[in-house]
Amino acid sequence: MGGAIATHFLDRHPERVARLVLFAPAGLNELGRGARLLLMPGLGDWLIKALGDRILMNMCRGQAGDDPEAVRRFEAEYDKQLQYKGYKRALLSTMRHGPLEGQRSVYERIGRLDRAGLVFWGTADAVVPYALHRELLALVPWLELHAIDRGSHTAVYLRADEIVPPLLDFLKQ
Repeated sequence: MGGAIATHFLDRHPERVARLVLFAPAGLNELGRGARLLLMPGLGDWLIKALGDRILMNMCRGQAGDDPEAVRRFEAEYDKQLQYKGYKRALLSTMRHGPLEGQRSVYERIGRLDRAGLVFWGTADAVVPYALHRELLALVPWLELHAIDRGSHTAVYLRADEIVPPLLDFLKQ
């Protein structure tokens, strides 16, 4: 959810941001029915407390793509996060209060700025669908797209070898 947060920061403090890098940013897609259930006060709290590990691990599986080894590695790392006290409640709060949808106007405003930026996006992203890249690039034309072929939402972790070189080149400019 960092892309939507970084976008909001740029929108509010344009004098402090010269360049922007996004990774499959949230804000243009609509949340699914399951996520909406988690957002409901009371019900979402109960679900995350009673079934949170199972719900979040299932969401995790959907993020890691279809490579069984990548899914196994990602699940092992994600399971470590689930063990931290307060993690699930914090994630639920972020889902409820973060800029996850309805952010088109923010992207429009930053698109009118004179900046440079990159956006990395996995073509097989099931969390923030890759098809949204067209809308994002129309709203923010100064972003340069780096599509990660067959990359999932976790491409930033699992396909770093394809992301780091262009990212470092951009940051050195």
